[in-house]
Amino acid sequence: MSPVSTSADLEHRLLDADLSAQIAAGLHEGVMIVEESGMIIWCNDAACRLLRITRSRLLNPASPPSRFQAQRLDGAPVLREEHPGMRALALDVAVKNSVMGIVAGDGEMIWLLVDATPTTLNGKPVAVTVFTEITGEVAERRQTAARMSEITRTLRQPVWPHGHGLYFAPRYRSVGPSREIGGDFYGAQQLRPNRFGFYIGDACGHGAKAAGVAALARHTLRTAGELLEDPSEVLAHLHDVIEVEQPHTYLTAIYGYIDIGEQTTVRFSSGGHPLPLLIGEDSVRILGAPGPIIGMVSNGPRPVTVVDVQDGEQLVLHTDGLTSTRTRDIEAFDLLSQLPRNLLTDFLADLLLGLANSIGDAEPDDDASVLVIGFHRPVD
Repeated sequence: MSPVSTSADLEHRLLDADLSAQIAAGLHEGVMIVEESGMIIWCNDAACRLLRITRSRLLNPASPPSRFQAQRLDGAPVLREEHPGMRALALDVAVKNSVMGIVAGDGEMIWLLVDATPTTLNGKPVAVTVFTEITGEVAERRQTAARMSEITRTLRQPVWPHGHGLYFAPRYRSVGPSREIGGDFYGAQQLRPNRFGFYIGDACGHGAKAAGVAALARHTLRTAGELLEDPSEVLAHLHDVIEVEQPHTYLTAIYGYIDIGEQTTVRFSSGGHPLPLLIGEDSVRILGAPGPIIGMVSNGPRPVTVVDVQDGEQLVLHTDGLTSTRTRDIEAFDLLSQLPRNLLTDFLADLLLGLANSIGDAEPDDDASVLVIGFHRPVD
């Protein structure tokens, strides 16, 4: 038998209901209660305002609301079971920070940040969804990503020099939230009829700042490489530029020259960058000696390595992300020793990056770049 309600109990309930209504009406966030069927059984005024739809239409099961026209950031549709409320009910856990696009009642696409929490109402499971509009933030984020992607594309040149028996095979792998935005850069240019410059580097960090430093470094190397004769001086000039234009940051880089004559000669210097490897028919050799990291310590001379390369040999340059994972590091020498000899330059670059991607069961934790330069004397 139900207890008899006193006048005080009734007054207390009415007060609670009135207070709850006032709180709901005053929220800036949209709030909806959704059943397992997907039907919305309650919403506050902010939900109608944000979705630009009337309450009667939003709560009318005969008029499917715009929530079923949702999409993800990548443009793919959001399936019914993927909606935050449905996921919260299916998993029986709170779902936080879901981003989804909705065609609002006026036909405009808006973007929402949604939280959903499972609970019960009158003995039935329901999900309480709370959402705010982030259309402006999504648009700004996309514009920034587009600008940074354009900057990043310039760091890895699309057109490469050719001729004189030289073959360039660049490869790039991006990881983490940056995806296409990072500090790796590489390139090559023809400086004279028989001289080519090449470079590879890695700016500290990820994201916009690293990409900006990398863009500055790439431009500086290309300009200095045309004017100077010594690769150590090219890196010293880059060091000075970084100290002035981007203080309190640093990067590693290699710059070198390839001179084509009766003998093909490579000269390069390293500013703290992983040393290149030369692959021959029967050997793998690490070349050169490390020099001071660019922008980190006092500027100074960096060793210049000179090597005569033979027909069929290949020079492999890479960033340290190639051999690093979240759980272990390996030596580039060991990585290259696992590959068969006499591979075409493009195949070698593909296999090298693919092998690095599958180091045990560890996941890579840094962007990685590979530049393979093949030397094949043209047949007269």
